[in-house]
Amino acid sequence: MNFWCSATGEPWSWQWQPYLGVWAFLLAVLALYAAAWRRLAPTAAEADEEGWRRKWFVAGVVVLWLVLDWPVGLLGSGYLASVKMLQFLMITLVAVPMLLRGLPPWMARAVAPGGWRLRALRGLTQPIVALLTFNAVILITHAPIVVDPLQRSELGSFAIDLAWMLGAVIFWLPVVGAHPDLPRLTRPLQMAYVFAQSILPTIPASFLTFADFPLYPVYELAPRLEDLRIGALTDQRTAGLLMKIVGGFLLWGRIAVTWFQWAASDEEPVVT
Repeated sequence: MNFWCSATGEPWSWQWQPYLGVWAFLLAVLALYAAAWRRLAPTAAEADEEGWRRKWFVAGVVVLWLVLDWPVGLLGSGYLASVKMLQFLMITLVAVPMLLRGLPPWMARAVAPGGWRLRALRGLTQPIVALLTFNAVILITHAPIVVDPLQRSELGSFAIDLAWMLGAVIFWLPVVGAHPDLPRLTRPLQMAYVFAQSILPTIPASFLTFADFPLYPVYELAPRLEDLRIGALTDQRTAGLLMKIVGGFLLWGRIAVTWFQWAASDEEPVVT
């Protein structure tokens, strides 16, 4: 039984494989969330009012499970850069916002009640700092000098996935506003902030798309999947297109939702 999905160098097989680390990590996240819900809710009535958040949190965990476990996790870790890019997009732009939306205010405050933790979180979630931090994570975790050695070990592969999660938490907090003591951007600023993020990954996406040779030895030398018959360079270019097009689609979808929410709030009649 393996701990985490990583590059093995073995020919691809559709035979199911268990990944204990993925299961343990996600079960621990659910267990901590359930324990916090029972112990930290101010009143039963308030817990019931916030019950809809549990669906968001569980949905986020399900998305993580789908992209971290077999077969997607293993395909992305050791065979196809394009699948690894799909993992990145689903973790950072889908799963993490769901998880944050699943945190009720009293639970988020328990994580950072005040003091140095809240000050550090407030500093990291300043919009410019959050954008720079998230994009630094993107650049570092997609650099061949980082990907190639880390992706070959289970702990290294786990470190990349965890870095994506933490970077996405920092990026999304100013938008989702999960913590009641942290400032949340107004809707116009949310749209500008997410728009900026849709532009910044153009640089790494261009390197992947327009490179004349494979950048990642771990994927270039990986056993080819006979079912797909996709070459290493085509796979890499597909990864770059996914980062730009699919990532942009997800971010622009968020902008559209925010715009409609903003328009609806302006159109609400004044109750006297």
